[in-house]
Amino acid sequence: MRTIVVLICSALAGCTGGGDGGLGAATMAVGAAAGPAGPVASTGLVFEPQMPALQGELVGMPGTPAPGLGASYVTTGPGWLGPDGDVIFEGIIRWHSNLEIGCGIFRQAPDGTVNIVLIQGQSLAGTGGGHVRHPSLPLHASGDTLVLTALVEGGTVEHGLFAVPKEGGDPVLVLSTPTGVITSAVITESGTVVAEVREPTGSSIVKVDPGQAPVTLCDACESGFTTDGRSVLVELGGGAWQIDLDDGSSVPLVLPGDPAPGQSGTVLSVLDARITPNGDVHVLLQTDDPAHREVLVRIDDAVEVLAACGAPAPGLPGSVIESIYPAHGRGDDAVFGASLSGDPVIEAAVFLAPPAQPAQPVAVTGEISVELQALLDVMEAETLSGAGGYSVYAATIHKNGVQAAEGIFRRDPSGAIKLIATTDARVNMPGEDATVVRFGDPLAPTLDVAADGRVLTMVGVRLDRHPTATYWALYVGR
Repeated sequence: MRTIVVLICSALAGCTGGGDGGLGAATMAVGAAAGPAGPVASTGLVFEPQMPALQGELVGMPGTPAPGLGASYVTTGPGWLGPDGDVIFEGIIRWHSNLEIGCGIFRQAPDGTVNIVLIQGQSLAGTGGGHVRHPSLPLHASGDTLVLTALVEGGTVEHGLFAVPKEGGDPVLVLSTPTGVITSAVITESGTVVAEVREPTGSSIVKVDPGQAPVTLCDACESGFTTDGRSVLVELGGGAWQIDLDDGSSVPLVLPGDPAPGQSGTVLSVLDARITPNGDVHVLLQTDDPAHREVLVRIDDAVEVLAACGAPAPGLPGSVIESIYPAHGRGDDAVFGASLSGDPVIEAAVFLAPPAQPAQPVAVTGEISVELQALLDVMEAETLSGAGGYSVYAATIHKNGVQAAEGIFRRDPSGAIKLIATTDARVNMPGEDATVVRFGDPLAPTLDVAADGRVLTMVGVRLDRHPTATYWALYVGR
């Protein structure tokens, strides 16, 4: 299906720059499709990059062909790594046959070919004759089925959640809402879909079993939920609650006024909470203990303190934790960054605690990268807990006392650390000299890591032949 796009996907319209990492909203006229769209003006001359060339793959680089579609990319938005070597992403393409543009969700298969998953103008059964106004990614799949949200026009539904075959096909309406916006969704191995519907008064968490009517699990919750496929973890009333997916029963895990685990005070509120695929719960608590204002705990068969502000940093004698930044993601490991005091060199670190094991440092500021011949300064808020025992963190790279670049590093299940990508580095583009000049800001929401070790991030790329612009694409490294 080919259609002219007048108002492009709001999640993509800003993908060419800005302080939000290229995810802001804007409009673009149809006539803008005459060339690679969305460059961001930049300043400075073209310098030879200092960082090693990247060995991975660019996906969706503006101006390059989308193999198998008879189209070229105009710009590319956020992406997600599918379980079978796929890359699923938001993008805008320009058809070669008529130069019209289309906004949609695309899939790059392991062989490099690209197919449409959902595209603007596509008919949507079950919506009273509606069609896609613009689609977006809740970023989840089960087997060959993706769950995707879309704004709908021309029918009786305004916001819908759809199950779509990853190879493309007829979307199936899973859930619709007349007022709220469906902001995230997960599909379990059994086919149950859990979704968040965000309303002005709060968020509702809704379950849809195959062939059944939707059931509300939580009304007026805090935004965001996680699930292990058996239960759902939500934040409500300053506490963390676990809701059984079978019978809808709920159990409070941590509530305001509870004794703070391992501390002398009580819990004021839950600042962050998630449940892992294996059922462990990681909760960051705010307490009234002035010596330990924040505490990160893991709840499985017991409650275990992983880290606390004002307490010694695990595995780093002489260092004290000042602030804690829990990582989200697909993994079972507890991954978190922390700012530190007490050691004049180690100002921040990334920690990892596998299930049933204590936290240990993965990376600290002041480390020297032999590969880069540079000093690394950990970015403690930019971390991710990935599937398969992988995790990802970011660091700034300093040479001769000056910040030279930013880098993304992967820790594998054996504990080995590998550099995945840096800014100020050449990137593979056939027939082009191109350099990665920036990552998303913030970085963590643009990252993904799959169980096979692939790491995905958004990158801003500059062409030597066009040094006054930055184009956004996806980079996949191993």
